[in-house]
Amino acid sequence: MRLLRAVSNVPGLVLLVDTTELLGPLDRWLREDLLPALGADTIAVFAGREPPTVAWRTDPGWRGLLHSVRLNNLSDQESRALLDRRGVPREAHDRVVEFTRGHPLALALVADVTEQGGDDLTVENDPALVRALLGVLIESVPSPRHRAALEICAQVLTTTEPLLAAVLGVDDAHDVFSWLTGLSIVESGRRGLFPHDLARDALSAELRWRHPDQHASIHQRAGAFYRDRFYAVSPSAQQQVLVDYVFLHRESSVLGPFVTSSVGSGLDLRSLVTVAVTPDDDPSARAARAMVAAAEGEEAADLLDYWLSRQPGSAVQVVGRDGDRLGLSVTLSLRDVTDEDRVRDPAVAAVATHLATLPPLGENDAALMCRFWMAKDGYQDLGPVQMFLTLHFGRTYLATRSLAQSYLYYADPQLWAGVCAYYDMQRLPAADFVVGNRRYGVYGLSLIHI
Repeated sequence: MRLLRAVSNVPGLVLLVDTTELLGPLDRWLREDLLPALGADTIAVFAGREPPTVAWRTDPGWRGLLHSVRLNNLSDQESRALLDRRGVPREAHDRVVEFTRGHPLALALVADVTEQGGDDLTVENDPALVRALLGVLIESVPSPRHRAALEICAQVLTTTEPLLAAVLGVDDAHDVFSWLTGLSIVESGRRGLFPHDLARDALSAELRWRHPDQHASIHQRAGAFYRDRFYAVSPSAQQQVLVDYVFLHRESSVLGPFVTSSVGSGLDLRSLVTVAVTPDDDPSARAARAMVAAAEGEEAADLLDYWLSRQPGSAVQVVGRDGDRLGLSVTLSLRDVTDEDRVRDPAVAAVATHLATLPPLGENDAALMCRFWMAKDGYQDLGPVQMFLTLHFGRTYLATRSLAQSYLYYADPQLWAGVCAYYDMQRLPAADFVVGNRRYGVYGLSLIHI
């Protein structure tokens, strides 16, 4: 009380309180006794891993005085300034900033490692740094089961109770799921839980270094969960299951750059949806034509109009959260192609000719061609919309019963060679085609015929 009386009379007092998450038992005393006793010109700053409690936000006396600010990571410029002050060599700044993503604590830890003589500051090659990050970012883990839950959360895009139970091999994972929600490094979203990017990288690297078999087991169990779930959910939900499944492969040498370019783009794949494109004068059709004309020319845009009228259910657009049309995909049924269609479109003529060299389709077999696919920005380069479209192809193929053959074209077939090989798609030079003086390369996937 003597201290309280002393500080209550200090003019212009600034009170700084750190690590407030440890002051839970004192929360009411701070709110009702300490702060009201201080001078009217006092400024109190509380810093912690958790936001103010509900009592602070709903108390009529404090609601108008409280200003809650969430501190984000430092910018690149701020990160470099911190590294400069701590004596980290400037030639290391690029990789340190990329690794830490501006997390102040991680930047400070990197500086500590540098002062100790460390010179390789990547997560993958410095287990000591990983352990240091985990030791600071993560509070003590109650049990091996809780640690396993945290490791699973780091491997998957979003964590739900059913996924956690399936990967842990238990019937009920509510207790560890609830524990995860209380961690400051884990955030809650519309579809589940996800860790801070830095924590995800550190946990994944530490597990891959410490227990590679466990790392692989999580991937196998999560992959099995997604495969089972794909056929159990509605068609509209299947796309997101594919996003989750592909995220598991972000460390693959083939798919890694593809996934990374999407996740790090600032565009949340989980916010994208597909909507049907209808013909005639509909705004969606006009937007689709403009997209094709800009990327492939007017001749290609005329072919799009043709196929919208011939197979009106074949086209979808990728739409973002704000309603922007970001991409386009048109998938044709080759069983419904006529001689007139082959004459009209060189692309369809080429793949139909190749299809004729294979054993005849069975009565219920299907054959598909992705006739157009592109992002409004970036066309067919690696990126989030392109990745989303690739997942859309996968969903279409999985959902098409008795699919015997599929075709996909690329303006730059070499760029996608690794990804196509990963999915056993074969390069088919004989099916390449030319539209508007531009040559396109074709890949094919046989699912029934050999």
